Amino acid sequence: MLIDKIMRPWSHSLVTSALLVILALSSLPASALQVEQDRQGSDVDGGYDHESVPLARAVHTDEPLMVDGFLEEGIWFQASPISDFLQTLPFEGEPVSERTEVRIVYDEDAIYIGAQLSDRNPVTTRLARRDSQLGDSDLFVFLIDSYHDHETGYRFWTNPSGVKGDATVSRNGTGRGDTSWDPVWELATSVSDSGWVVEMRIPFSQLRFSPEEQQVWGVQIERNIHRNQENATFPFTPNLERSGVSRFGHLHGIEGIEPGQRLEMLPYIVARGEYRPSEKPAGVGLDNPYRSGADHFGGAGLDLKYRLVSQTLDFGCDG
Repeated sequence: MLIDKIMRPWSHSLVTSALLVILALSSLPASALQVEQDRQGSDVDGGYDHESVPLARAVHTDEPLMVDGFLEEGIWFQASPISDFLQTLPFEGEPVSERTEVRIVYDEDAIYIGAQLSDRNPVTTRLARRDSQLGDSDLFVFLIDSYHDHETGYRFWTNPSGVKGDATVSRNGTGRGDTSWDPVWELATSVSDSGWVVEMRIPFSQLRFSPEEQQVWGVQIERNIHRNQENATFPFTPNLERSGVSRFGHLHGIEGIEPGQRLEMLPYIVARGEYRPSEKPAGVGLDNPYRSGADHFGGAGLDLKYRLVSQTLDFGCDG
């Protein structure tokens, strides 16, 4: 048949082409195949050795700590400093240009982070709303993978003015993460001629972690020195390699902790003043003859957070 005569050469060509493709793939150098396998392994986190990552250690304290931005309690001097910060910008792989030391302490209720960020020049800072991007300011960022699944984590950041930011982050996500997460935590900063200091207190009730007696968490710390357009991190990941939660270092030393109370209450008050001249140019009447030119407004509210296993229920009330 005519159709059979047409199809036979076409089928023969298809089989021949398939055989040629198989032969070409089988003739690839072993090194090329290995590169492809390594690349795919990296995509699923199989090509990274988590046992060889840099380590940090937290120390336990029964001593009350005041979050005031000065790190004067004795326990801070007992904690080993994390100081091996390397630049990702502008000089990749070089040590951070200013002395940077971070210490981690914990008690039965919370983890504390104390950072001494030396600077031989005045710091760069500004005021901003919570969760603002602070690319035009010096910056300190603390990230933890408290569940240690190499998939999810929490990001806390601030600048010398004490602007507070927090977000949840995913395995290899970039940027700030999901800033709709607003945990209850404490922060204080101080600025001096020698640099600035950060002190954070993050309650365990705000974090998700395993029930193991001895905890191992993922950790990453970042410092941005705006004057130098410099970013330095611990641990260091080369710019051409994938970064994120799966590349965090390990935090050891935390043991015997529990999630803590499930209910958190954070009352707050808000005050605002408005001042403008009550006199206007001739011929222009006042909008309201009873206004003095000064008005004051106030309000109060309460944020409630109730932890439901690994999730958190938020409720806000303003008055």
